[in-house]
Amino acid sequence: GNLIERGRTEFVVSSDNHLCQVVQIPHSQLYPHKDVRAIASVNDNGATVAPAVWIKRATYNELELCVRRQRMERTHHKLHVDWMLYHNAPVGSQTGSVTISPFGARTVCQKVLVQRFGKTPNVLATVNATAVLGGYDAVAVFVEDVSLSSFQLCVSELRMYSGIHRNVSVNWLAFVGELDGLAGESGTIGFFVSSSRIAFATCKWQTFSKVYATRPRVIVTPYFSIRSRFCYHRPPITWTENVTRHGFSSCVAHLLALCYPSRIVRVSWLAIAEACPAGWVQLNGQCHKVVDGCHSFSDAGLICKTLNAKSRVAVAQDYAHNAFIGRLAPRPWIVVRHSAFSHFGVGQRARDSVCQFITTSARGHVWQNDNCLNCHSVVCQADIDECSSGTHNCHANATCTDTADGFQCRCNGPAFVGNGTHCSEDQFYVCLLKIRKL
Repeated sequence: GNLIERGRTEFVVSSDNHLCQVVQIPHSQLYPHKDVRAIASVNDNGATVAPAVWIKRATYNELELCVRRQRMERTHHKLHVDWMLYHNAPVGSQTGSVTISPFGARTVCQKVLVQRFGKTPNVLATVNATAVLGGYDAVAVFVEDVSLSSFQLCVSELRMYSGIHRNVSVNWLAFVGELDGLAGESGTIGFFVSSSRIAFATCKWQTFSKVYATRPRVIVTPYFSIRSRFCYHRPPITWTENVTRHGFSSCVAHLLALCYPSRIVRVSWLAIAEACPAGWVQLNGQCHKVVDGCHSFSDAGLICKTLNAKSRVAVAQDYAHNAFIGRLAPRPWIVVRHSAFSHFGVGQRARDSVCQFITTSARGHVWQNDNCLNCHSVVCQADIDECSSGTHNCHANATCTDTADGFQCRCNGPAFVGNGTHCSEDQFYVCLLKIRKL
């Protein structure tokens, strides 16, 4: 499965409007030895000046985020940054990182070639900057000329003439529709930014296609459909406001433009829903939770049941899932009787009246036998309930039913017919109702 971490981090921006913050990621499902990419954007309710975000450092269990507002405003203002970390592109998407040559008071663009998509992709992008000039400036990113097989990544300084920017790169993620492993949805929003609104925020409300159980994370990136980098201008900044379970406001501010008095700006957006309850970690369509303390195998099963009626001690589905469980907690119990694969350590095998736990060896995370009364850490595992979490794709006029291997959608008959994901009124039923009223 796709290993993805996601989160929302609160910032309290002081009078200098610049702040960096380190986010710890306990029980990270990412691999320590693999490269990590980060995508992020700002959620700033009631912003009157444009906020920018960049990544200073990203590892498997730690993320350093920085935010800056375009000019000084009120003190002790709260805003949030929604973010996601991952190794590889989710199925159906493409990802990468582009190094930007040193630049100053101008916009710099670099063309990115991708394998041809069937439809014009959404592109999300975030700046990586290990050192920001003077500690007070920021670099903003936007996208231009998006086609089926390429796009331009453009960066520009947030303030005029702040000097030469070095050590800048851009993480990008291109995709069409929903991302595998990320419950949620995506889309684009169009803005017409007139010359009278330059440097002011323009916002639009976007309604989700479904109601989520909790507020999803929303990540946004602006892009132009026309070539504009030869125009002297400050970058467009985009952010979200008022994210709810039903939708969000997408806002864009074009800080300065001297050659296009009015222009079309579009915003690519991705909503990332939480398929698992708070405190649980998602992987392979399963939710996982680490239990505090050390417990016998029989007690571990009872504890998992108290957390969730469908919960059980973890069962590894494959090697990646097995390694993920082994990284969540030290030497956790594992159920091997129902596993589709085997990964015993040297000299170990399944035996009656003997339980197993995961330990590390030269072969990675392997299974080792132990007395069931001994004490080990516990990782509980439960199927995702897409219906209650709002991460299903059933139509608004359909009923979602949770099943052992997913969920089922059924149109609300007899008034509606269809396959569950698309439902329409049954015209025969409508006519019958009209006849009965005569």
